[in-house]
Amino acid sequence: MIKLTLLLSLLLVLGCGGIEQDSNQPVNTLSPTATPDLVATVDASVRMILDDIPTVTPRSTPTPQPTATPQPTATPQPTATPPLEPTPQPTATPVPTVAVRPTATPSPSLAQVIERVSESVVRIQYFERSIGSGFIYKTAGQTRVSIITNAHVVDELVLSKLFVIMPDEQKLEVVAVRGGNPRADDIAVLEVRHAAPETLPVVNFAALENARVGDTAIVLGFPYASVLGSELSITSGIISAKQECPWLSDEDDNDDDVPCVRTDAAINPGNSGGPLINDKGEVIGINTATYTNTEGIGYAIASTYIEQWLSDRLID
Repeated sequence: MIKLTLLLSLLLVLGCGGIEQDSNQPVNTLSPTATPDLVATVDASVRMILDDIPTVTPRSTPTPQPTATPQPTATPQPTATPPLEPTPQPTATPVPTVAVRPTATPSPSLAQVIERVSESVVRIQYFERSIGSGFIYKTAGQTRVSIITNAHVVDELVLSKLFVIMPDEQKLEVVAVRGGNPRADDIAVLEVRHAAPETLPVVNFAALENARVGDTAIVLGFPYASVLGSELSITSGIISAKQECPWLSDEDDNDDDVPCVRTDAAINPGNSGGPLINDKGEVIGINTATYTNTEGIGYAIASTYIEQWLSDRLID
Protein backbone atom coordinates (compact mmCIF):
# COMPACT_ATOMS: atom_id res chain seq x y z
CA MET A 1 0.00 0.00 0.00
CA ILE A 2 2.91 2.43 0.74
CA LYS A 3 4.53 1.71 -2.64
CA LEU A 4 1.30 2.41 -4.41
CA THR A 5 1.04 5.76 -2.62
CA LEU A 6 4.60 6.69 -3.69
CA LEU A 7 3.79 5.79 -7.27
CA LEU A 8 0.73 7.97 -7.30
CA SER A 9 2.73 10.86 -5.82
CA LEU A 10 5.40 10.48 -8.47
CA LEU A 11 2.86 10.55 -11.22
CA LEU A 12 1.35 13.67 -9.73
CA VAL A 13 4.73 15.39 -9.67
CA LEU A 14 5.35 14.46 -13.26
CA GLY A 15 2.00 15.75 -14.30
CA CYS A 16 2.57 19.04 -12.57
CA GLY A 17 6.32 19.52 -13.32
CA GLY A 18 8.05 20.97 -16.38
CA ILE A 19 9.84 24.07 -17.20
CA GLU A 20 8.37 27.06 -15.55
CA GLN A 21 7.45 29.33 -18.34
CA ASP A 22 8.25 32.94 -18.25
CA SER A 23 5.19 34.96 -18.46
CA ASN A 24 7.07 37.14 -20.82
CA GLN A 25 7.75 34.34 -23.18
CA PRO A 26 5.39 33.63 -25.93
CA VAL A 27 3.01 30.84 -25.27
CA ASN A 28 3.61 27.65 -27.20
CA THR A 29 0.40 26.02 -28.04
CA LEU A 30 2.04 22.72 -28.24
CA SER A 31 2.57 20.85 -24.94
CA PRO A 32 6.26 20.21 -24.34
CA THR A 33 7.29 16.57 -24.72
CA ALA A 34 8.94 14.94 -21.69
CA THR A 35 12.57 14.12 -21.89
CA PRO A 36 12.96 10.44 -22.89
CA ASP A 37 15.39 9.69 -20.05
CA LEU A 38 12.98 10.93 -17.47
CA VAL A 39 10.17 8.90 -18.94
CA ALA A 40 12.28 5.82 -18.97
CA THR A 41 13.31 6.44 -15.39
CA VAL A 42 9.71 6.86 -14.29
CA ASP A 43 8.65 3.81 -16.22
CA ALA A 44 11.34 1.76 -14.63
CA SER A 45 10.42 3.04 -11.21
CA VAL A 46 6.76 2.22 -11.81
CA ARG A 47 7.65 -1.23 -12.95
CA MET A 48 9.83 -1.79 -9.94
CA ILE A 49 7.05 -0.63 -7.64
CA LEU A 50 4.50 -2.75 -9.42
CA ASP A 51 6.72 -5.78 -9.23
CA ASP A 52 7.01 -5.31 -5.49
CA ILE A 53 3.20 -5.22 -4.99
CA PRO A 54 2.05 -8.74 -4.22
CA THR A 55 -0.68 -10.17 -6.35
CA VAL A 56 -3.75 -10.76 -4.30
CA THR A 57 -5.75 -13.72 -5.51
CA PRO A 58 -9.37 -13.06 -4.84
CA ARG A 59 -10.99 -15.64 -2.57
CA SER A 60 -14.05 -17.34 -3.88
CA THR A 61 -17.13 -16.60 -1.86
CA PRO A 62 -18.60 -19.89 -0.59
CA THR A 63 -22.10 -20.70 -1.77
CA PRO A 64 -24.35 -20.36 1.20
CA GLN A 65 -25.90 -23.68 2.21
CA PRO A 66 -29.55 -23.80 3.13
CA THR A 67 -30.07 -23.86 6.86
CA ALA A 68 -31.56 -27.15 7.94
CA THR A 69 -34.95 -26.86 9.55
CA PRO A 70 -34.51 -27.85 13.16
CA GLN A 71 -36.39 -31.02 13.99
CA PRO A 72 -38.55 -31.07 17.13
CA THR A 73 -36.83 -32.73 19.98
CA ALA A 74 -38.55 -36.02 20.68
CA THR A 75 -39.92 -36.31 24.15
CA PRO A 76 -38.15 -39.21 25.81
CA GLN A 77 -40.54 -42.04 26.54
CA PRO A 78 -40.24 -43.92 29.80
CA THR A 79 -38.62 -47.22 29.28
CA ALA A 80 -41.01 -49.98 30.23
CA THR A 81 -39.69 -52.41 32.74
CA PRO A 82 -39.60 -55.77 31.04
CA PRO A 83 -41.90 -58.26 32.77
CA LEU A 84 -40.16 -60.82 34.84
CA GLU A 85 -40.27 -64.18 33.23
CA PRO A 86 -41.51 -66.80 35.72
CA THR A 87 -38.96 -69.34 36.59
CA PRO A 88 -40.27 -72.65 35.29
CA GLN A 89 -41.06 -75.01 38.11
CA PRO A 90 -40.85 -78.74 37.76
CA THR A 91 -44.30 -80.23 37.12
CA ALA A 92 -45.34 -82.52 39.91
CA THR A 93 -46.85 -85.84 39.00
CA PRO A 94 -50.62 -85.52 39.67
CA VAL A 95 -51.80 -87.63 42.55
CA PRO A 96 -55.10 -89.38 41.79
CA THR A 97 -57.93 -88.05 43.94
CA VAL A 98 -59.46 -90.68 46.12
CA ALA A 99 -63.18 -90.16 46.68
CA VAL A 100 -63.87 -90.23 50.38
CA ARG A 101 -67.14 -91.90 51.07
CA PRO A 102 -69.13 -90.47 53.94
CA THR A 103 -69.04 -92.69 56.96
CA ALA A 104 -72.34 -94.49 57.11
CA THR A 105 -74.08 -94.57 60.44
CA PRO A 106 -74.01 -98.20 61.50
CA SER A 107 -77.42 -99.80 61.65
CA PRO A 108 -78.45 -100.98 65.12
CA SER A 109 -78.22 -104.69 65.73
CA LEU A 110 -81.36 -106.77 66.12
CA ALA A 111 -80.64 -107.04 69.85
CA GLN A 112 -80.49 -103.22 70.10
CA VAL A 113 -83.77 -102.91 68.20
CA ILE A 114 -85.50 -105.39 70.51
CA GLU A 115 -84.09 -103.68 73.59
CA ARG A 116 -85.46 -100.32 72.47
CA VAL A 117 -88.95 -101.65 71.70
CA SER A 118 -89.12 -103.67 74.92
CA GLU A 119 -89.23 -100.35 76.83
CA SER A 120 -92.74 -99.91 75.44
CA VAL A 121 -94.11 -103.43 76.10
CA VAL A 122 -96.28 -103.96 79.21
CA ARG A 123 -97.83 -106.90 81.03
CA ILE A 124 -101.55 -106.90 81.79
CA GLN A 125 -102.66 -108.33 85.11
CA TYR A 126 -106.08 -109.15 86.55
CA PHE A 127 -106.03 -109.34 90.32
CA GLU A 128 -102.60 -110.98 90.72
CA ARG A 129 -102.61 -113.07 87.55
CA SER A 130 -100.99 -112.18 84.22
CA ILE A 131 -103.52 -112.42 81.39
CA GLY A 132 -101.89 -110.86 78.37
CA SER A 133 -99.60 -108.22 76.88
CA GLY A 134 -99.84 -104.70 75.46
CA PHE A 135 -97.66 -101.78 74.26
CA ILE A 136 -97.58 -98.01 74.73
CA TYR A 137 -98.57 -96.15 71.59
CA LYS A 138 -99.41 -92.68 72.93
CA THR A 139 -98.83 -90.29 75.82
CA ALA A 140 -100.85 -87.12 76.32
CA GLY A 141 -101.26 -84.36 78.87
CA GLN A 142 -99.42 -84.51 82.14
CA THR A 143 -100.44 -88.03 83.19
CA ARG A 144 -102.23 -89.89 80.38
CA VAL A 145 -100.73 -93.03 78.87
CA SER A 146 -102.59 -95.06 76.23
CA ILE A 147 -101.89 -98.78 75.72
CA ILE A 148 -103.07 -101.07 72.92
CA THR A 149 -104.06 -104.72 73.55
CA ASN A 150 -106.56 -107.28 72.28
CA ALA A 151 -110.18 -106.83 73.21
CA HIS A 152 -110.48 -110.51 74.20
CA VAL A 153 -107.75 -110.00 76.85
CA VAL A 154 -109.81 -107.49 78.89
CA ASP A 155 -113.35 -108.31 77.79
CA GLU A 156 -115.93 -108.31 80.64
CA LEU A 157 -113.38 -107.88 83.40
CA VAL A 158 -113.90 -105.77 86.49
CA LEU A 159 -112.12 -102.52 85.76
CA SER A 160 -111.02 -101.90 89.35
CA LYS A 161 -109.10 -105.18 89.41
CA LEU A 162 -107.30 -104.57 86.09
CA PHE A 163 -103.66 -103.41 86.21
CA VAL A 164 -100.75 -102.70 83.91
CA ILE A 165 -97.21 -103.69 84.91
CA MET A 166 -94.80 -101.21 83.31
CA PRO A 167 -91.30 -102.15 82.03
CA ASP A 168 -89.81 -100.77 85.27
CA GLU A 169 -92.19 -103.08 87.21
CA GLN A 170 -94.33 -100.16 88.35
CA LYS A 171 -97.95 -101.31 88.82
CA LEU A 172 -100.59 -98.88 87.49
CA GLU A 173 -104.36 -99.16 87.78
CA VAL A 174 -106.34 -99.11 84.54
CA VAL A 175 -108.76 -96.18 84.71
CA ALA A 176 -110.52 -96.67 81.37
CA VAL A 177 -111.05 -99.24 78.61
CA ARG A 178 -112.02 -97.94 75.21
CA GLY A 179 -113.49 -99.76 72.24
CA GLY A 180 -113.05 -103.44 71.80
CA ASN A 181 -115.17 -106.21 70.28
CA PRO A 182 -113.54 -109.63 70.48
CA ARG A 183 -115.63 -110.97 67.61
CA ALA A 184 -115.23 -108.05 65.24
CA ASP A 185 -111.99 -106.08 65.40
CA ASP A 186 -110.49 -107.49 68.63
CA ILE A 187 -108.74 -104.21 69.53
CA ALA A 188 -108.98 -102.31 72.85
CA VAL A 189 -107.22 -99.31 74.37
CA LEU A 190 -106.38 -99.09 78.09
CA GLU A 191 -105.74 -95.80 79.82
CA VAL A 192 -103.53 -95.42 82.89
CA ARG A 193 -102.06 -92.50 84.81
CA HIS A 194 -98.31 -92.02 85.06
CA ALA A 195 -96.32 -89.39 86.95
CA ALA A 196 -93.95 -88.67 84.05
CA PRO A 197 -95.44 -89.87 80.76
CA GLU A 198 -92.89 -87.85 78.75
CA THR A 199 -90.19 -90.28 79.87
CA LEU A 200 -91.96 -93.28 78.34
CA PRO A 201 -91.05 -94.41 74.80
CA VAL A 202 -93.82 -95.09 72.32
CA VAL A 203 -93.86 -97.42 69.28
CA ASN A 204 -94.00 -96.56 65.60
CA PHE A 205 -96.24 -98.36 63.10
CA ALA A 206 -94.94 -99.79 59.85
CA ALA A 207 -96.80 -99.42 56.55
CA LEU A 208 -98.08 -102.89 55.71
CA GLU A 209 -97.65 -102.32 51.99
CA ASN A 210 -93.89 -102.09 52.56
CA ALA A 211 -93.83 -105.43 54.42
CA ARG A 212 -92.96 -108.41 52.20
CA VAL A 213 -93.42 -112.12 52.64
CA GLY A 214 -90.10 -113.38 53.93
CA ASP A 215 -89.30 -110.26 55.97
CA THR A 216 -88.28 -110.69 59.60
CA ALA A 217 -91.09 -110.92 62.17
CA ILE A 218 -90.46 -110.78 65.94
CA VAL A 219 -93.00 -111.50 68.69
CA LEU A 220 -92.70 -109.75 72.07
CA GLY A 221 -94.88 -110.53 75.11
CA PHE A 222 -95.42 -112.49 78.31
CA PRO A 223 -96.54 -116.02 77.39
CA TYR A 224 -97.29 -118.56 80.14
CA ALA A 225 -96.26 -116.06 82.80
CA SER A 226 -97.47 -118.34 85.57
CA VAL A 227 -94.95 -120.93 84.43
CA LEU A 228 -92.19 -118.96 82.68
CA GLY A 229 -92.25 -115.99 85.02
CA SER A 230 -92.75 -112.29 84.38
CA GLU A 231 -89.72 -111.78 82.12
CA LEU A 232 -90.34 -110.49 78.60
CA SER A 233 -90.23 -113.34 76.07
CA ILE A 234 -89.11 -113.02 72.45
CA THR A 235 -89.58 -115.35 69.47
CA SER A 236 -88.72 -114.67 65.85
CA GLY A 237 -89.54 -115.88 62.37
CA ILE A 238 -90.69 -114.42 59.09
CA ILE A 239 -93.85 -113.05 57.54
CA SER A 240 -95.44 -116.15 56.04
CA ALA A 241 -98.41 -114.45 54.38
CA LYS A 242 -100.63 -111.37 54.34
CA GLN A 243 -104.29 -112.32 54.43
CA GLU A 244 -107.65 -111.76 56.15
CA CYS A 245 -108.05 -112.81 59.74
CA PRO A 246 -110.19 -116.02 59.33
CA TRP A 247 -112.15 -115.63 62.59
CA LEU A 248 -112.80 -111.84 62.54
CA SER A 249 -115.41 -109.86 60.64
CA ASP A 250 -115.55 -106.10 61.07
CA GLU A 251 -119.26 -105.35 61.24
CA ASP A 252 -118.71 -101.67 60.34
CA ASP A 253 -116.45 -102.40 57.39
CA ASN A 254 -118.10 -102.70 53.99
CA ASP A 255 -115.45 -105.20 52.94
CA ASP A 256 -116.35 -107.24 56.01
CA ASP A 257 -112.76 -108.33 56.72
CA VAL A 258 -109.84 -107.54 59.01
CA PRO A 259 -106.36 -107.83 57.45
CA CYS A 260 -103.82 -109.96 59.27
CA VAL A 261 -100.16 -110.91 59.04
CA ARG A 262 -99.42 -114.63 59.30
CA THR A 263 -96.08 -115.63 60.81
CA ASP A 264 -94.16 -118.74 61.80
CA ALA A 265 -92.85 -117.00 64.94
CA ALA A 266 -94.29 -118.71 68.03
CA ILE A 267 -97.39 -116.99 69.45
CA ASN A 268 -98.61 -118.55 72.70
CA PRO A 269 -101.24 -117.76 75.35
CA GLY A 270 -100.13 -114.58 77.11
CA ASN A 271 -98.61 -113.13 73.88
CA SER A 272 -102.03 -111.75 72.91
CA GLY A 273 -102.03 -107.96 72.71
CA GLY A 274 -98.23 -107.68 72.38
CA PRO A 275 -96.47 -106.26 69.30
CA LEU A 276 -95.22 -108.08 66.19
CA ILE A 277 -92.30 -106.00 64.88
CA ASN A 278 -89.93 -105.95 61.91
CA ASP A 279 -86.13 -105.72 62.07
CA LYS A 280 -86.36 -101.91 62.29
CA GLY A 281 -88.44 -102.05 65.48
CA GLU A 282 -91.66 -100.91 63.76
CA VAL A 283 -94.96 -102.56 64.68
CA ILE A 284 -96.44 -104.61 61.83
CA GLY A 285 -99.28 -106.09 63.89
CA ILE A 286 -100.86 -107.07 67.24
CA ASN A 287 -100.25 -110.71 68.20
CA THR A 288 -103.76 -112.13 68.33
CA ALA A 289 -104.22 -115.84 67.75
CA THR A 290 -102.65 -119.21 66.98
CA TYR A 291 -104.03 -122.55 65.88
CA THR A 292 -104.31 -125.06 68.69
CA ASN A 293 -102.03 -128.09 68.42
CA THR A 294 -100.14 -126.63 65.47
CA GLU A 295 -96.70 -125.11 65.07
CA GLY A 296 -95.63 -122.21 62.87
CA ILE A 297 -99.06 -120.69 62.26
CA GLY A 298 -99.81 -117.50 64.17
CA TYR A 299 -101.77 -114.34 63.36
CA ALA A 300 -101.39 -110.64 64.09
CA ILE A 301 -103.91 -107.92 63.20
CA ALA A 302 -102.18 -105.72 60.61
CA SER A 303 -100.72 -102.34 61.58
CA THR A 304 -102.51 -100.44 58.82
CA TYR A 305 -105.86 -101.60 60.17
CA ILE A 306 -104.87 -100.66 63.73
CA GLU A 307 -104.00 -97.09 62.72
CA GLN A 308 -107.27 -96.76 60.82
CA TRP A 309 -109.23 -98.13 63.76
CA LEU A 310 -107.59 -95.66 66.17
CA SER A 311 -108.40 -92.77 63.82
CA ASP A 312 -112.05 -93.74 63.09
CA ARG A 313 -113.35 -95.24 66.32
CA LEU A 314 -111.36 -93.93 69.22
CA ILE A 315 -112.75 -90.75 70.75
CA ASP A 316 -109.96 -88.84 72.44
